[in-house]
Amino acid sequence: MEALACTNCGANLPEGSQFCLKCGQAIQDTEPGAAIEVPEAGIPHAVVVSSRTLPRAPVWRPQQGKRPRFFFWLLVFLLPLAIWWTASSDMPAAQQVRNLFTTSETEAIIPASIPVNPHSFAAYKFTVPASASNVVLSGQFKAAGGPANDVEVHVLADAAFAEWQSGYSTSTYYSSGRVSQGDINAALPPGAGSYYIVFNNKFSPRIAKAVQTDVNLRYNRWLPDWMLKIKEQFWTPFGLAVPSG
Repeated sequence: MEALACTNCGANLPEGSQFCLKCGQAIQDTEPGAAIEVPEAGIPHAVVVSSRTLPRAPVWRPQQGKRPRFFFWLLVFLLPLAIWWTASSDMPAAQQVRNLFTTSETEAIIPASIPVNPHSFAAYKFTVPASASNVVLSGQFKAAGGPANDVEVHVLADAAFAEWQSGYSTSTYYSSGRVSQGDINAALPPGAGSYYIVFNNKFSPRIAKAVQTDVNLRYNRWLPDWMLKIKEQFWTPFGLAVPSG
């Protein structure tokens, strides 16, 4: 029969004892199977096993591998490639990805009321961000002043506006002719650009005009401009580009 034994003095103790009846030593709980075995009377060469002599089973701990760090650097490498492919590719899959993250922007670029002096013009410059697509300048205008209540409205690129100011004929994205009112619907190229909307009254030497407007710039964008600049400066269709000094 197995019984507990005091680890201090070796006295046999009843099962469940908390203190040694002989020396008063507190009896510590032991794991199952780790109690000291006391040999029964008449059995020679019995071995007394103490829990202190039992080797502890090794505790298995998962090794900290390098896989999480590997996937992190893989993501850092692949993310710019994915952005470049999505922004540059004409494949339907890339277009679908762009559509998922596309937002529509609307900007009021000119005042609601514009005075135009006689034999002069009023011009308002506006810019389109680099990440813009489906760019449209749209709205209405109505002129008042003089017998005809007329004015000319043009939408010009930055370079074309300089030529128009010098009196040269140039291309326009919109030109109304001399009218008292009209609708503007000018489709502009995607990407960054500077443009002018011009209200011309040069043909009227003495009469000022007052123009009421409701004109907005609308476009879609899905990539922040700072990210697009990084792509244009450092990434090419063949990988990372080294900027020239």
